[in-house]
Amino acid sequence: MPVGYTHDPAGAATAAVNVLQALTQAGQGRARMDAVVAGLVARDPSPGLRASIGVGRDRAESRDVVNIVPAAVSVASYSPLSARVSVWTMAISRGAISDGAPVSVITAWATHTVDVVWEDSDWKAKDTTGQVGPTPDQVVTPDADSPLAQPIQSGYYSFYVN
Repeated sequence: MPVGYTHDPAGAATAAVNVLQALTQAGQGRARMDAVVAGLVARDPSPGLRASIGVGRDRAESRDVVNIVPAAVSVASYSPLSARVSVWTMAISRGAISDGAPVSVITAWATHTVDVVWEDSDWKAKDTTGQVGPTPDQVVTPDADSPLAQPIQSGYYSFYVN
């Protein structure tokens, strides 16, 4: 698991994106949830985050695929001890809905809020929540209260791990 983030808004944003991607991969059995928790989760996660961890714990690797890609990241609030990060994502899922069904490909847009805390000299996830949307055609002029109306982090770097 990637760890060792800078103690600034950019570090909080990077940690939040990595938390979402790591939880998704662990939920498919492609990463060990214990490693995700040890590296990226706060000592006292929220009930919702604990539930997500429980769902993904000890999963056998699935042949189905769900990948989450960050499209825009903004830091909604920041202090040296905590930050709230909004991550607008595009997800692609490929798999059969049931045994014997044809393989389906689905794409979906969602906005995730990740609350991180500065703990043990690193950013750790305290809570994650999400909601469906908006889709790209809905964000040409986002509402003032939309996370997409906030300044978006300029950096995006991705690497592929298989």
